[in-house]
Amino acid sequence: MKHDKYRSEHIDTILNSLDGIKQVEVLSFFYTRVSARMQLQQVHQQAGWIGFISKPAFAIAILLVLVAANGLEINQLIKQNKTEMSNTASIQNFAKEYGLSSASIY
Repeated sequence: MKHDKYRSEHIDTILNSLDGIKQVEVLSFFYTRVSARMQLQQVHQQAGWIGFISKPAFAIAILLVLVAANGLEINQLIKQNKTEMSNTASIQNFAKEYGLSSASIY
């Protein structure tokens, strides 16, 4: 019983401490800063994919993909050029061996 009385008084003390609480006054510029940040966030959401593309990590990734694609294309061109040169050499060897003229009319 004594324990319940102590508990009840403790709860009353806590609830009475809430009576002294006052509403916090906000600084005058707080509302303008919050509204400016909300507008900025709306602009970024409207930009959508443009905002995503303008990120440096995305731009670097795209740049690396393009450089890799160019490197592969150059590698393919070099291989193709080597095979064309070997084909031309084999045609000339064939013409030379059989005594044919490989001179072009053009």
